[in-house]
Amino acid sequence: MEDEIVLTGLNLTFDFVKHITTLDTGLIVILATLLEKVFTKPKWKLLIILCIISLSLSLIGSLIFLSELSRWMMYRSVYIWPESMISGGLWMSIYGFYSALGFFIVFTLKNFLSGEGKK
Repeated sequence: MEDEIVLTGLNLTFDFVKHITTLDTGLIVILATLLEKVFTKPKWKLLIILCIISLSLSLIGSLIFLSELSRWMMYRSVYIWPESMISGGLWMSIYGFYSALGFFIVFTLKNFLSGEGKK
């Protein structure tokens, strides 16, 4: 019974990280579209760089987490639980996404409030 609860929790966490990965890639597309179509001369360009770095770190963390957890779930009997890789990838994914989201919101608000968006 306890093993079943652990596997259910891991499956839910796996799905959560898949959703973060989807949101990461969506935010990259939205950022690229805003830069191309709306903000032709953006202010605070450093926030764009920080956002892209954070999204990249989040995607890398997600890939580490998903691959290591998948490997462990497939080969549980012979594969030792790689706790540092799995938890490190999970936290890198979560913190990268939320920091990128923060940078994105600040960048967008700064540029919209300064009247940079195309009229």
